[in-house]
Amino acid sequence: QIFYRLNQSKLDFEKNQEKLNRVRKNLVSLKALLEKEKHNLKIQQIAKEDLLTETEGKEAEYQKLLEESKQQQEESVFEIENLQNNFSLIQEKLKLLQLKKTESNHKLLEIQKESNSSSKYSSEFIDYSDTESFFIWPVSPSQGITAYYHDDSYYNHFKVVHEAIDVRQRQGSPIFAPANGYVYKTKDNGKGYSYIILAHRDGFMTVYGHIFEFLIEEGDLVHTGDLIGLTGGMPGTKGAGWMTTGPHLHFEIYKDGKHVDPLNYLPLEELPIEYIPAEYLKKVRLK
Repeated sequence: QIFYRLNQSKLDFEKNQEKLNRVRKNLVSLKALLEKEKHNLKIQQIAKEDLLTETEGKEAEYQKLLEESKQQQEESVFEIENLQNNFSLIQEKLKLLQLKKTESNHKLLEIQKESNSSSKYSSEFIDYSDTESFFIWPVSPSQGITAYYHDDSYYNHFKVVHEAIDVRQRQGSPIFAPANGYVYKTKDNGKGYSYIILAHRDGFMTVYGHIFEFLIEEGDLVHTGDLIGLTGGMPGTKGAGWMTTGPHLHFEIYKDGKHVDPLNYLPLEELPIEYIPAEYLKKVRLK
């Protein structure tokens, strides 16, 4: 009986040790998450202070900045129209991508290590022509979508039709080329709305909004998975503009010069199921 009780006590002790180890691991993870949140809150605090300084707390000044941001977003539409007129010339440049590989992007590897990005992103050429989706995600969709294509809530807030999807991201997250492309435009508007435009084959064009940092230049050729920039969107920070409520990537797709819903061209099985609209669920092949 003594032996049995000692043995039982040992088993109970080992179980408690396992529980403590699990709790300890969870605490370490939570601490790391808390540090990230503290960092984001600090950035947000600075951004709000800058925004208040910029507007002097006046509604009229804020509305003026909001209108300025709308105009900057409209500029990207005009750029797309110009691009459409010169698309045949750009297609010739895109053919070069099939003839040679670009050198590995060392910045990509560094940022991937820091952000623990998925290994499916690579700066090497990947042929996605046989896959069902034309594009890969330009950022990880694991944190979900904050605004959808033609989102009513977005229109109610900003009084502008949302021709994109907004993918939630931490400020300064890496953005990857979703397909082989030609860098048509990089527009740095300071604290205004900054964006990148890529041209792809088959009449596709993509736009990336609220760019915090540009890592490519106009005229560059990029392969699927190449690093092109860092995300922004925190109000009052570089590249965010004023039509934003938090850090994210604004992602648009054009087909033959017209806006299309990006969710029709991305692998939806990578998006958390709770963020997939009901009408798209039938397209998803769940693992």
